[in-house]
Amino acid sequence: MSDHQIKLTITVTADDFKLLESSAKANKQTVTELLHDLAMTEVEDEYDRQAFEQAQAEFKKDPQVYSIEEVASELGLFDGAGSASTPASSSSSHVPSRADNDER
Repeated sequence: MSDHQIKLTITVTADDFKLLESSAKANKQTVTELLHDLAMTEVEDEYDRQAFEQAQAEFKKDPQVYSIEEVASELGLFDGAGSASTPASSSSSHVPSRADNDER
């Protein structure tokens, strides 16, 4: 994204401006920051709503669900005994931790 800014102008009533100003002050923001945050939240919420509707439509076409155990098994997150495998318990590698450094 570009850092280039574009100035927008809106027209509001004096009463609306007082309300915006009061809300901005309560949130320790300028009116510009308040309006920017509100607009971006609305745009993001709309994007999320559309993504949800798309995912819901895809699920309705193929309502296959998987348990957490099935997902973990498919991803190789279970060891042979059926319990969750972690890097510390896995024989394939050891992830150094702060405790390793403290012991030296």
